[in-house]
Amino acid sequence: MNTRKEPAMATTPESFVDALNAAFGEQTTQRSAHAKGVVLLGKFVPSAEAASVSKALHFKHEVPVTVRFSANTGMPKIADADPQAAPRGLAIRFRLPDGSDTDLVTHSYDGFPAKNPEEFQQFFLALAGSKPGVPSPTPIEAFQETHPAAKAFLTTRDPPPVSYATTTYFGVNSFKFVNEKGAVTIGRYQLIPDAGRHFLSKDDSPRRRPTISKTRFASALLMERSDSRWCCSSQRRATR
Repeated sequence: MNTRKEPAMATTPESFVDALNAAFGEQTTQRSAHAKGVVLLGKFVPSAEAASVSKALHFKHEVPVTVRFSANTGMPKIADADPQAAPRGLAIRFRLPDGSDTDLVTHSYDGFPAKNPEEFQQFFLALAGSKPGVPSPTPIEAFQETHPAAKAFLTTRDPPPVSYATTTYFGVNSFKFVNEKGAVTIGRYQLIPDAGRHFLSKDDSPRRRPTISKTRFASALLMERSDSRWCCSSQRRATR
């Protein structure tokens, strides 16, 4: 039986950003999380079967998208192959035909380190308290022992991908999809690159450039696949 007490610490937007800044350094002009990234424009083309899952407009029509690939942490100059750059992020804004938008947030890890905002804030504070030189068990080591999801998040990592276009991204949230007949499907997005999953070897990772210019990054991304196609699937269960 799990007897672990839930965190009593109240979480506000301000306190959460403070926790991020404590872990990664205070940001004044950059984002506090996933600070390093690149924004691209593209299009989303639904499959012929998509409308059977949802009546949402982007499941029926081709729509333009704004996409941001990013590295983890609030460090804007983090090396692309740095272990702390994982999980990498992929956020998508779908520009719908009626003028509205809908967003999707994913990252390259199938899971999440915390189950609520308070626990997530404690996770970053534990990271902040575990700087080099802190004796073991460090705060993050102690946190992992009572939070198995956080331990899996920190210890289960793929090697750095060849590019942001050669790794799978998993939806952070589940969605309730309703089709025209009213059938409900509960699902979570997976974004799977048509080019396949490709990772750097241990010997290659340290030799990768610390950072890639936005122009070179975009070119490298697009060259992974001439049409930059992705397959969007879902882990799902149907309900009546």
